[in-house]
Amino acid sequence: MVTDTDTTITETGKFSFKGTFASFAYRDFVYLWLGQITHAFALWLDQIAKPLLILALTGSPIHLGLI
Repeated sequence: MVTDTDTTITETGKFSFKGTFASFAYRDFVYLWLGQITHAFALWLDQIAKPLLILALTGSPIHLGLI
C-alpha cells in the first residue's frame, strides 16, 4: 500500500480520500469555511445589485459607468 499525505492507494488500486477532508472534523474549521463562502457570496451579490440599483434609480448609463 502506497500512502501520501492526502490520499491512500489500496491494493485494489482505488483511491481513498480519508485524510483529505479530515480537517472538517474541527468545528472551527467548518465555521471558517462557511464564513468565507458566505462572504464571497455577499461580495458577488453586491457587485450585481449595486449597478442594477443605480440603473433603476437614475436610468443614466453615465452614472452606471461611474459605478
